[in-house]
Amino acid sequence: AEPAFVDRGSRLDMAQGAGQDDEKVIAALLTAARFYRGRIELTGSDEFKAKAIDLIAQHQINVEMKNPAQQMLLDDARNALKQPPVTRDAIHGDTPPPYGGPQPAQAKPSA
Repeated sequence: AEPAFVDRGSRLDMAQGAGQDDEKVIAALLTAARFYRGRIELTGSDEFKAKAIDLIAQHQINVEMKNPAQQMLLDDARNALKQPPVTRDAIHGDTPPPYGGPQPAQAKPSA
């Protein structure tokens, strides 16, 4: 198996081509989350950074971004996953009163 990344001490460098492989990026992110106590910064191509942010959100990897712009992107990605991507078809109305048996207008007169 080819390596996912190389440990450089203060950073993890993705191995050649590994930045396009979701599993290898996840492995590096999980390792970084542990090594760097949950505070990381992504560097490299915009494509790699966007992929990493999406994977962090999808897999609920417990990290904060040191870069405020990256943190905003991560917050947006996490929030997008909490909401349905498409509005569901629905019919809305007022909430009916709680049902407690026949209402006075519906009660049958006693004989």
